[in-house]
Amino acid sequence: MFFDVADVDASYPFAKALYNEIVDRSGDEVMQLDVYELVSELLAEEAGKPYEFDRENVAAYDFPVMDREDRDSTEFRNYWLYMPQFRVLDQNDFVTTMAVFLMLFIFIALICFAAVIVIAFTRCMTIALTNVHVYDDLRHLGAPKSYLFRSVKGQVSKVFLVPAIVGTLIIAAFYTMIMYFNDNRFTPGELAGMGACAAVVAVLSLMLYGVYRFTRKSVCRSLGI
Repeated sequence: MFFDVADVDASYPFAKALYNEIVDRSGDEVMQLDVYELVSELLAEEAGKPYEFDRENVAAYDFPVMDREDRDSTEFRNYWLYMPQFRVLDQNDFVTTMAVFLMLFIFIALICFAAVIVIAFTRCMTIALTNVHVYDDLRHLGAPKSYLFRSVKGQVSKVFLVPAIVGTLIIAAFYTMIMYFNDNRFTPGELAGMGACAAVVAVLSLMLYGVYRFTRKSVCRSLGI
């Protein structure tokens, strides 16, 4: 059944009310996980075996149990077999429904990004402190500041740019392969997601480049260049 509405944004209250009505009027027999199959259950009953994906058995296998009281939870909206699709609900409730996954992803991403910055900065400062006498000797031997600066720039850029470029390319290639080999094509939604990821990569690359410039300046200052 499809509803063709004149104003999609104004249809949210109707969609929400209809969704609640569907859930309230659905019996326990249809509160099934999305992997449930009636034929498989009948075959299991004929063989005298329990069907692990039935609502009464999924908890024993550590699968989520569909309960109408959890209608606004992430598990219910993502894994209920008969979950109705309302575009206006999906668009407006996306952040709420996926909040757990989004927060976890952002938290891990921030930790990893901070670790990259700290490790790279510490490594570069270690190089500077280790080679301070080498640069001092080069300065006394008549090496110009431009040469010393190029030397520092080369060492710092290897610490920052090479891992960043290699890591970004590998992950981007892996993500592209997942999107393509999922159905051997790129859907408009997948292309939009890849574009959003490219924008995030560009922003983070600019941030990392700013940290690289700051680290390079700190190394030069510690070496008197």
